[in-house]
Order: sequence, then C-alpha cells, then structure tokens
Amino acid sequence: METIAVNPTEQHRLPTVRPAILYRDRYCTFPYLVNNKLAGMYVTGPAKYGNVHHITPMDFLVRHRPQVDPNHPLNLFTLDRGRHNILHREWVNRYGKNPELIRHVVKNGGKAGWVDEYDDALASIALIRSYDLIMVEPQYFTEYQDDIIGLRPFVDGNFEDRYRFFEKQSF
Repeated sequence: METIAVNPTEQHRLPTVRPAILYRDRYCTFPYLVNNKLAGMYVTGPAKYGNVHHITPMDFLVRHRPQVDPNHPLNLFTLDRGRHNILHREWVNRYGKNPELIRHVVKNGGKAGWVDEYDDALASIALIRSYDLIMVEPQYFTEYQDDIIGLRPFVDGNFEDRYRFFEKQSF
C-alpha cells in the first residue's frame, strides 16, 4: 500500500494506479456545484497533464479507516494542478497554520482537513467513469469490479443525467 505525507514529494505511489486513472478520466475535469447540485463541468486539459487526487486523503484513511483501500479507483480523480492544490490547501484556511490544532482536529480527531463539499460529486463521477470503462474494457480495475458493479445502482439518477449532459457539452 502506498503512503502519503503532507509534502507530496514525500509520497510513495503505486506505479500501476496513476496510468489507469488517467486513462479512465481522459481529461482533467472539475465539477461546478451550485447548492450541492452539479451545474457544470470544467475541462482543463488532457489527463496526462493532471494530478491524480485522492478524494478522501490517504493519510486520513490510513489513520481513521484502515480497512479502506485509499487507491480504490472510486477514491481517485484527475484534476489540474491548480484545483488539486486548492483542495489540499484547504486545511490552512480551516485551521490556520497551527500544527497542534491540525494534529488534534484533523489527524487525531478525524475531521476533514480538505474541501469535502466536492467528495460526493467526485466519487459519483469516478464511479460512473469506472463502470463505463469496465463495461467496454473489462481488463481495467479487475480487482475492484465487484465493488464498482455493486455500487453502480446507487448513483443518483438526477446527478448522472446532469453529468452526462455536461460531459457531452464538454467533449
């Protein structure tokens, strides 16, 4: 299992995860939400130039939900560098630069130290994209296929309709 540190240059990555997510996502995208409803999609470039983002940060999962695989395709999403940095810097906006407070509230307390308002939308899009991919190319995400297929019926139909509409407009 890979590990994560506050400094991204200290992270150890599994070499097979990133290429599969970049292939699945094709483009760096970011949902535009209004009142927690999908109102559009920003497309900022080909996925090969993006950052693969853990929707729920790896460090949080390792500490507070060790039974969850942080590199599950449903926890990964391709973002452009700017939006990726915005999501990861949010803990500074929420908790300041006080390391003791961050350690107490986020690391030990289990509270989100990231912009979690996007988590549901990002995870839903990752599920839709992963399912679509394994339906046409079953060699992808073989160890996760049962999870992806099992969770697929739980995607909100209205969300998926809006996602498909904005996806067609974007590509």
